[in-house]
Amino acid sequence: MRSFSWEIFVGAILLFFVAILVSNEKEAKERREAGLDGTKNIFSGTQNLESKIQQKAREIEQKIKENTTGRLSQSQALQTIPNQSITGTQDSPSMSEARLGQWIESSPGIYTFSSVLSLNNKESLSIDIPFGSLEFSSEASGSKGKPLLILTASGKIQDANWLQNQLSIIDSSTNSGVRVFMSKSGNKTSNFQLQARLIIPEETNVNAKTQSGHIELSNIAGKHSLNTKGGHVEVVDVKGSLEVTSGGGHIDVLDMEGDLELFTKGGHITLENVSGNIKATTNGGYIDLDELEGSLWALTKGGNITVSIAHAGERVTLITEAGNIRLSSSETKPYFCTMNANAGINFGNSAIVGNLFGSFTGFLFPQEKLDDYASDLQNLFNTMDLSAFENPTYGSFGVLPLVNLSAELGTITTEFE
Repeated sequence: MRSFSWEIFVGAILLFFVAILVSNEKEAKERREAGLDGTKNIFSGTQNLESKIQQKAREIEQKIKENTTGRLSQSQALQTIPNQSITGTQDSPSMSEARLGQWIESSPGIYTFSSVLSLNNKESLSIDIPFGSLEFSSEASGSKGKPLLILTASGKIQDANWLQNQLSIIDSSTNSGVRVFMSKSGNKTSNFQLQARLIIPEETNVNAKTQSGHIELSNIAGKHSLNTKGGHVEVVDVKGSLEVTSGGGHIDVLDMEGDLELFTKGGHITLENVSGNIKATTNGGYIDLDELEGSLWALTKGGNITVSIAHAGERVTLITEAGNIRLSSSETKPYFCTMNANAGINFGNSAIVGNLFGSFTGFLFPQEKLDDYASDLQNLFNTMDLSAFENPTYGSFGVLPLVNLSAELGTITTEFE
């Protein structure tokens, strides 16, 4: 609803009174020129009229101040903010397009809700929505904008008031940051789509949950927990720690430093350029890890595992119940391995020292290092207690990685790049 403009109203009244004043002055002039009597009275009446106009204007001005001071609503106050893009991108709604605390129809069939979050750097943000996707990104470089929650809804929506009644949005401050909780009216399946975009400080601990939707997290450093019952999760350029649970979607992580614990009931897990301690589990997809630095425990009940190691941590364990395993490394140091594959083991360009009787236990290293390592590693292997596997120590490498590979129904292939 459009707000009433007191300025226009006052201007109209003053113009009306000025018109009367000009008309009376004109009439007085004509009477003076014609030599009519009563000129003195007309001039006196004109002065009185002018005085009354000024008095009336002062009364109206005082009335405006009494009725507007301190009474601007949040949405009205927002209209005074310059029309600047929140993130500087074309698809970002501007402050004037998304008024704080209320739904508006930003374009035909598309509704937007915006709210400023009282969130400081290194604090926590917790958000729980009944359905829809979640997207987290840091404030634009050099931006002085405040943290924002931006909701976009589309689909079968009657109007903004109907949407306001459908979704209850609670934004509250906590001792550690901000909590946003959203609930839907009724138990019927939603007939519209919802997307939540959060622009937050670069160092924020994110705790996010959606019942059915995708989650995207980028350029945020902190301790993160992401949970979706029916969507994919994509994480890019993150530092800290990450815990992800998906009821049936894929999990993709690119360029991350920190510990990860990933689980999906029916999707693939893909990691690239990740360093830290990793635990990855999928009940029905493949696991693909490229440029790994750190320790790894990975299990899939229905797919292949492909791992490329840039720098192995203390332990690497790969288990597939219905697929194949392919392990490659760009390192020159040996790995102490146990391998079990019902369909066979292919060592490729890898050299081995140890026991090979269907399964393999021993050292795995590049073929080109056979003359350098074989004799020493064989002597080391002969002194080991194979009933209690421990990470052995070898020369200048120190403690070697302990690698366990198991493909119950498939094959294992190893290679050194």
